[in-house]
Amino acid sequence: MADSGDGGARQGLGCDCDRLHELVNEHRTVRQFLGHSNVSEHDRYPLRTVMDKVGLLVPELLAGVNRLVVESGHRVAGKKPGAPLLGCCDSFCVETDVHYPTDVHLLWDAMRCLIRETAKAATLHGLPGWRQSRHHKRCLERLFNRVRKTSRARPEQVEAYLEHCRKLIPRSESTLGILAGIYGHPEPPWLRRIRHFLEQAKRHVDPVDRRLLQGGKIPQEEKVFSVFESHTRWIAKGKAGTPVELGVPVCILEDRHGFILHHEVMWQGTDVDHA
Repeated sequence: MADSGDGGARQGLGCDCDRLHELVNEHRTVRQFLGHSNVSEHDRYPLRTVMDKVGLLVPELLAGVNRLVVESGHRVAGKKPGAPLLGCCDSFCVETDVHYPTDVHLLWDAMRCLIRETAKAATLHGLPGWRQSRHHKRCLERLFNRVRKTSRARPEQVEAYLEHCRKLIPRSESTLGILAGIYGHPEPPWLRRIRHFLEQAKRHVDPVDRRLLQGGKIPQEEKVFSVFESHTRWIAKGKAGTPVELGVPVCILEDRHGFILHHEVMWQGTDVDHA
């Protein structure tokens, strides 16, 4: 019971494990849901236990719980066994925590994180080339602020911004090669972060050049809408007041009694394909 209770609370509230740890130890109603009486104050859950229990809540278990809830709900709603179900299929957007994605801003996101992570690793391992990392970041930020409003940016300002990025990218690439030679495979997480930000920085230099200096257009299939949450999609359904949403669409199949029979995250494709 504690396994599904912990996981259900986290899923329903969308909270992290620290808040969940506080709830299961201090919230009276939550503790009753987990099977503890009002006088049972000695049964406490360590944070590690809470994290382990939540990890047991796999998608297959959630699907099984949902099936039991739907079957019980249909009996309460008076559905006869074997009777056909009427339902509808629709999708909605689960928004990701991202800013409005312009190629200039995405390049800044990648570069500032690349400078920070590479400088931190170089200092830890005594590698040269990053002693002035804070100065490089301040210079890059100053250049970025001049071109962030692309409608007012002059070509020479864009060129200065790109030139500074192109100067730092090979330096980071060289440092990454040394660190990769030290650690080999599998790479530690911080080294994978450097590699990710390096790839993102190299990827976004070209769109800025093509769009602002050459006057070209970037095809939709080449665009990335977040350096940090690469699964983010550009969703334009033409809703009143919300013409564009940034996130991941989720498709749901709902019956006429209001129960969700199936759901699917639409990483690719459109509503028609998944329906």
